Amino acid sequence: MAGFMDLLGGIGSWMGGSSGGVNNALGALGILGNIYGANQQAKMAKKQFNLQKDAFNYNKMLSDYALNMQKKRDKEADEAYLHSSYMLGA
Repeated sequence: MAGFMDLLGGIGSWMGGSSGGVNNALGALGILGNIYGANQQAKMAKKQFNLQKDAFNYNKMLSDYALNMQKKRDKEADEAYLHSSYMLGA
């Protein structure tokens, strides 16, 4: 228990001290703020990546749909030509 109290006393004296005219407690608070800001920035970057991934998948789905429709129209046009009187020579 005495070791823990010594640790708390050491932290307390460090927090009350100053380095270059800035209170050590304010410096520690600034560091914690920077860590929190970096964490929030990482979360937002992950959300942005997921949004971009969703947009890519949606656009890919639309593109695949358009290609399939074009193939279907081409096949139907070929079938119509093969069964037309022009193809049969009439």
